[in-house]
Amino acid sequence: MTWMTRIWIGLMMGTVLVLGVLLGRLWSEEATQADIVVKNVPSSEQMGNKEGGQDTNDKRKYVASRNGSKYYPQGCDALERIHKENRMYFATEKRAKQSGRELSELCK
Repeated sequence: MTWMTRIWIGLMMGTVLVLGVLLGRLWSEEATQADIVVKNVPSSEQMGNKEGGQDTNDKRKYVASRNGSKYYPQGCDALERIHKENRMYFATEKRAKQSGRELSELCK
């Protein structure tokens, strides 16, 4: 290899290195910026209810955990294990199933 070829390869490797660093910094800055900013969202208390904004108990026939894959009918003893802040409510069993959950074996 001639000295000109070695210099050319060195310059190309340096250019690739610098471009990689610059692109990496640009990408990391872009990833840390928030795309959506939500302002003035009313709390559940402001919506008229302390447990998620529902108005009446007839809209709460079925309950599920936000973190779980099962749903439970009202009155099931297993509901005591779900923290109130993690509860989701469904008016119908069809809606609970549409959410991708299945009826708990504990409450059949």
